[in-house]
Amino acid sequence: MKIICWWVLVFMISSSMLLLVALAEENFKVDGVMYGTTAIVNGKIVKVGDYVNGAKVIEITDDFVKFIGKEGIFTVRVEGNDTDIQADEASDE
Repeated sequence: MKIICWWVLVFMISSSMLLLVALAEENFKVDGVMYGTTAIVNGKIVKVGDYVNGAKVIEITDDFVKFIGKEGIFTVRVEGNDTDIQADEASDE
């Protein structure tokens, strides 16, 4: 019984992550990053601490922008990279 319960839990978490990725993909597009401190998201220039579509920018690197919103923490890669959106595991931030 415990094995079945763990399988159901893993499936539920995986499904939630896919839904989060789909929701983020609809609302966020990172066109570029400047000096690793400023990014262009949905056509607007943003920095850490700014909000985009209700999600707070918590990290900017040369390759991606990390957000925290009601869906949790997620990463949006700079447009043109292979993987554009990735849900992150929950953290204590």
